[in-house]
Amino acid sequence: MKPDKTASEVDAQFLDGSIVVKRITLDENKADLACGHVILRKSLDREQNNFHKLMLSVTDGVHVRTYHDHWVKDPELFAHATVAEILKSDPRSILTFARDVSPQNASTHIGVFVDDVNDNAPRFETDQYEFTIPEESRAGTVVGQVVAMDVDLGDSGDVSYYIKPGPYSDVFSINKGGAIRIEREGGSLDREKREYVHLKVIATDQGQLPLKSTVDVIIHLDDINDNVPMFTRPVYHGSVDEGGDTSIPRPVTVETAIKANDADATPYNRDVIYSLRGDGSELFRIHPSDALIEVAHDVVLDAESRQRYRMQVVATDRNDTGMSGFADVIINVNDINDNTPFFKSNSTFTIRQDSPIGRPVGHVTAKDDDVTETNNRIIYLLRSGGFGKFSVDFETGNITVADKLDREPRVGTYRLQIDALDGGLPRRKNTTLVTVDVLTNRRPVVSESSAKMAVDENVPVGTLVGILDAYDPDGESSSLKYVMDGDSKAPFVVNENSGQVFTTSALDYERQTGYAFTIYVIDEGSPQMTSNASVVVSVNDVNDVAPVFLSSRYEGMISEDDGAPNVAQIVYMPINITTVDRDSSPGYRNVHLSLHGQHSDYFYIDSDTDLVRVSSQGAGHIDREDQDHYQLILRAADNDNPALYSEVDYIVHIKDINDNGPVFVAPPDELLVEEDARVGDVIGRIEAKDVDATSPNNEVLYIMESDPFGKFRLDTKTGEVSILSGLFYQPRQPTYNITVTAIDLGTPRKQAQLTVMVRVLKRHFRDFRPEFLGDTIFHTPEEVPVGTVVGSIKFTDEGLSPGDTVQFRIDSKTPGLYLAQTGDVITTSRLDSDSGPRWYKLRISATDINNPQHKGKTTIGIILQDVNDNPPRFTRYEYRHRVADTFPPDTIVATPFAYDDLDTEQSTYNYSLQGHGAGKYFVIDPKSGVVKTTEALNEVEQDTMEFGLMAQDLHQRSLVALARLVIDVTRSEKVTEC
Repeated sequence: MKPDKTASEVDAQFLDGSIVVKRITLDENKADLACGHVILRKSLDREQNNFHKLMLSVTDGVHVRTYHDHWVKDPELFAHATVAEILKSDPRSILTFARDVSPQNASTHIGVFVDDVNDNAPRFETDQYEFTIPEESRAGTVVGQVVAMDVDLGDSGDVSYYIKPGPYSDVFSINKGGAIRIEREGGSLDREKREYVHLKVIATDQGQLPLKSTVDVIIHLDDINDNVPMFTRPVYHGSVDEGGDTSIPRPVTVETAIKANDADATPYNRDVIYSLRGDGSELFRIHPSDALIEVAHDVVLDAESRQRYRMQVVATDRNDTGMSGFADVIINVNDINDNTPFFKSNSTFTIRQDSPIGRPVGHVTAKDDDVTETNNRIIYLLRSGGFGKFSVDFETGNITVADKLDREPRVGTYRLQIDALDGGLPRRKNTTLVTVDVLTNRRPVVSESSAKMAVDENVPVGTLVGILDAYDPDGESSSLKYVMDGDSKAPFVVNENSGQVFTTSALDYERQTGYAFTIYVIDEGSPQMTSNASVVVSVNDVNDVAPVFLSSRYEGMISEDDGAPNVAQIVYMPINITTVDRDSSPGYRNVHLSLHGQHSDYFYIDSDTDLVRVSSQGAGHIDREDQDHYQLILRAADNDNPALYSEVDYIVHIKDINDNGPVFVAPPDELLVEEDARVGDVIGRIEAKDVDATSPNNEVLYIMESDPFGKFRLDTKTGEVSILSGLFYQPRQPTYNITVTAIDLGTPRKQAQLTVMVRVLKRHFRDFRPEFLGDTIFHTPEEVPVGTVVGSIKFTDEGLSPGDTVQFRIDSKTPGLYLAQTGDVITTSRLDSDSGPRWYKLRISATDINNPQHKGKTTIGIILQDVNDNPPRFTRYEYRHRVADTFPPDTIVATPFAYDDLDTEQSTYNYSLQGHGAGKYFVIDPKSGVVKTTEALNEVEQDTMEFGLMAQDLHQRSLVALARLVIDVTRSEKVTEC
């Protein structure tokens, strides 16, 4: 039977009046079903109240039982739904149902959950943030953190940040947590260019219609002393007179005022103090503020002792404690005329009476110790004597005959008074007395035919070459003396009594075929008379010279071929083998080359080309891993019998190829780690060796291929396994399996793979153990003195009593460093980042004195500061590739790569391509080094093109790497249209 169509209404509403029940009416489609709607009176705010509860009662005099037909699946009296689910069918109401069963009242409770919508924008803590960092801070430096809150839930309350594009926005980055970091280094953070950087940071939520807010961020730049004082000139020139009064200041006159500028912004970093240093700097003083130079007190400068001083002027900022700039200062000491000329030559000469006018008699020489040409230039004047029979050259002091000596007045001895005057002001002079004795006698006579001699080049020293015949027309020929010209360098000597000529050293026809020299024949008359003979000695050629190499050592290069024998492989040599036989006769100059020594049978010399090749005995036996070179003897012999020969070292270097892959060394079955190990702790090391002889073929790179739970980190260079995520955090496992691949850097690359189990050990924790405090990364310059403290370790241990200590130790092998019990890390040997490690990783432990003892561990790093002083290198000496002239433009041909594995400072390289066709047929990307084709490739006519590759370090342009690029071109057939 149908229930009554009318039902009494009981208003059910929330306390805030936001929801009301509409009158219940009979559902005509269901005879025993009554329905009603719950509607909103005003908007809801989830942030004030996220849940509403109301009760609905209905009666028609018949007992009823209620349920919600849409979203309650059980006949319970309470029905709960979210507004979002309910409003899918009717955005303004909630439909409830009641079914008639018996004549009683029925009631139900309705719970309404309020869904969040994105109606709140993120809000920053403050209207403006201000941070301060040192100028030129490194990339990765944290500047500060901004924080914005969004009270919405879910994505609508999830806040992310970004920097609004604008000036300097690319210099910084901001992460999810609002931390601002320096993204890249450069001139943008230079205090000398700007005082601060202004950024705008935007916070946005992740709602469907995101809301955002903006805040200003001001980053102030602190000035650091990062600019060296720079002088206006590299060299300054000054002068000062020698001597002078030492009781008064004697300033040095400088052509250009000495001045150094410092670009730092603040006066403390900018103002400089001047000083002098270097050889002679103690003789001068410089005013520290204005750089005026003067001669030091009680110092007397002498141009004759030293005319020029070169020293350094130093400008130092920070009140003479900071950075220094340098320039050279050259001070010339001006010469004054304070020295008188003095004579140093002979004053007595002899001359024959029949000497013609103009014949030299002798010369006088005077010297002036002044250093300048004006003051030390001397002229000579004949003041008196000689009766006009002699003259003196005023510049040279040469005395010559001016009139016939047998003409009256005629005397046997003449006395000449000669003055020497300098050119200074006032002039200074000195006088000497010269005596000239006049003699009479006849010269000896020499036989011209006896002056022509010959000798073989192979005669021993002391061999008689010939006899010079001469006689004295005035007396006995036996009284003649024979003397060789003192300036002659001929390898002969003459017997002064007999005129016999002997050899004094070995004669070499190939060096000199003959000699000409003068022998003087002197009689014993008064005065003595001399005749001269021009002697010519011809040297006869014999075979006495072995062939010689133009180089004292030859080196070549071949590739190892133990995996693939290469018969007749050419030994590449930077210079050709060249020999010279200095024998003049053609029959002595035919040279034969041969190799000798251990493993010489591995090679042979091509008689037609003189190229060295690998023999059939050597092919397949050349292995770089067995030895890196062959030490042979290269012999060059002539065709005489017996042959003369010479030998040089011939070294064949073996080029390594990547024919061996990495092999794991003693791979561990498992690694053990305590469950309280810290993030960053090293738990073990996986090591692989590559027996290839050279880098990069034997360089091994470690890659973690599998770590399903992300708990560990693998050092790509050392193979050390460390903890990346805490072992207490989920997901937690008693064991973890990690897969490691070891890859070498050769071409083609080879690799090996290993799976290792990491087992976590349970342990019982105590209340206290030593805890490390403070810095764990220390920076120190390389080459510091032994005994230098490069860092100090701080700790705390709440379990220790006053006066108790801990025992420090280094758990890792670290040569060159020592950990004192005070916590100081001290150097014990020289630290060099080029020849040794660039950084040191020390595992430190601190053990207390408790029973049982407890230990704290940490890892510290010692970083050596290096300079960029090593050139880059390409991965290959030669790159070879093949292209077709039909390749389209921008096709990648080659990817040469240069790197520097010595310097720690990251470098950037500029790649360039050199040679014919570079830039026309092929171009290279200057940043990446990628070589691509151009549109003109189809115009290439050569089958092979060679180019030079250069990579230049942009931070140190004098550092370059060079390689060779060979491109083989496959040319298509050109079709000619009719």
